[in-house]
Amino acid sequence: MPRGRKKQETLTLEEQMQNLENQIAEADMNLKSLKTKKKELEAKIKEEQKEKLYKAVLQSGKSIDEIIAGLYGEEK
Repeated sequence: MPRGRKKQETLTLEEQMQNLENQIAEADMNLKSLKTKKKELEAKIKEEQKEKLYKAVLQSGKSIDEIIAGLYGEEK
């Protein structure tokens, strides 16, 4: 059974503009929040990578200087 069309409120142009500005402001706030969360996740990922690298260095039994020399192809 059809429900029919929704009644559309007739808003003035000024009201429409205000609604649009409100939506833009909400979207901006949401974007800022998402960017903050992204930075936090990037920092956590970087920290996990550092921890993983540090554990690998410890497990290798080599000194940090030896590992750095190996990365750059320098012989001791």
